[in-house]
Amino acid sequence: KRENRKRRKMIESYQQMLKSGATGLHPCPVCKREFVSAEYLQGHIDRRHPDHFKESHNIPQQQTMSCDTNTQEIQHHIMEQVTEKLLQSELQLKEQLSARESQLIEEKLREFNELKKQEQQQMKMEFEEYRTAVMNELHHHKQETDQLQIALQKAQDELKVLKG
Repeated sequence: KRENRKRRKMIESYQQMLKSGATGLHPCPVCKREFVSAEYLQGHIDRRHPDHFKESHNIPQQQTMSCDTNTQEIQHHIMEQVTEKLLQSELQLKEQLSARESQLIEEKLREFNELKKQEQQQMKMEFEEYRTAVMNELHHHKQETDQLQIALQKAQDELKVLKG
């Protein structure tokens, strides 16, 4: 995030420089000093080199066109750099998003498996309780059946004695 903020600030400053025209340097044709704007260059020429441009106080047309070309080249170069950095930032953001999504998926999968395990344990406990209850009931019915069989045997024995 910090890198993205830095890049955004850098991009904003490049955009401001492009808007203000401060990216193109204007060289003096006499002494080769460079100036931020054509106005500063003209003022420099008027003050330092008035004898070189007696016929006109304007910058020669060829020099102005050269400055415009340099400015355009610099602007184009800066735009390429900004575009490249934006693409890199976009790629990094996509990678971060993908990594975060993977983490969330893994986290949810762990949560799901934990809940599944808890449910299985709960069902196992309930099944054991039900099995124990059924076994107790079967044992109780077996005792009743055994008592009824004994009572039936006694009744049959008594019947034999009476018939016999």
